[in-house]
Amino acid sequence: MKGYLMCAALVLLFATAAFAAQDEESKLSVSAEAGGVGQADFDEREGGFSVVETDLSVTYDILRLAYGVRSYDWHDKPALPFGNGSDNPWDELHELELSAQDMGRINKQWSWFYHAAVSVAYEEEMDDSLGLFVAGGASYALNEAWAVQLGLGVTGHKTGWSVLPMLGVLWNQGAEQGFSARIGLPETELAYRFGPEWALRLVGEMEEDTWRLADDSTLLSKGYVQESGLSVGLFADWSPAQNLCLTFGPEVFFERKTTIFNSDGDKRNSYDSDVAAGASLKIGYSF
Repeated sequence: MKGYLMCAALVLLFATAAFAAQDEESKLSVSAEAGGVGQADFDEREGGFSVVETDLSVTYDILRLAYGVRSYDWHDKPALPFGNGSDNPWDELHELELSAQDMGRINKQWSWFYHAAVSVAYEEEMDDSLGLFVAGGASYALNEAWAVQLGLGVTGHKTGWSVLPMLGVLWNQGAEQGFSARIGLPETELAYRFGPEWALRLVGEMEEDTWRLADDSTLLSKGYVQESGLSVGLFADWSPAQNLCLTFGPEVFFERKTTIFNSDGDKRNSYDSDVAAGASLKIGYSF
């Protein structure tokens, strides 16, 4: 799981696909994703961490249930900018999310879309870990090749509320072969489809998520940790069968920040991390 900025990116991706594909029947789909981010230190320190992430999701009609876990490997703990210098600040962070999204056409040019999600993100206990996300917007087709999207998302959490703009300029979406593009916030994608089986995509996106720390956390009892940053990935999509898709490729993560909040949701400190390399593999199947 990649948080509410990722939710906003998924909203635009869903609206883009639905707009390009006309009105297809809803399907049951399942997906599994595994990825990792290599070791990186905190700025001007020798301590740091690496991450392995696993995500599972099931989608039926407009509903999606997803679970994700991030496992951390810490190095040189005495040099970390937080924690007690001997224990891991945390080992695993979990997130469970239930969401709904839908879209509809007003006419040939206009369509609408929305997304609503509720989640719990936590280290051990779920208390006070609730997060909310609501977004909606519209798409307008300028002609057969070009379209624009405009939307707004609102996130709510004990650590604060925020409003997220969702903007997109689309070109050649739904193309069976050749180049296509989606330029906007919080995600930008340039793609080339070689045919029905293979496509190559260059994706840049913003990421942010917040988890509630354990009651017995040696870092901050019942506090919160937020991770945010930017990533760029080069992904290959392979569809060996009609309902099966595999996505894999390398990524680079930068402008990374770890922010600590106390149990009341008030910000304590924020720490920058070095650039790190990673990779991911995702398998999806629809029925």
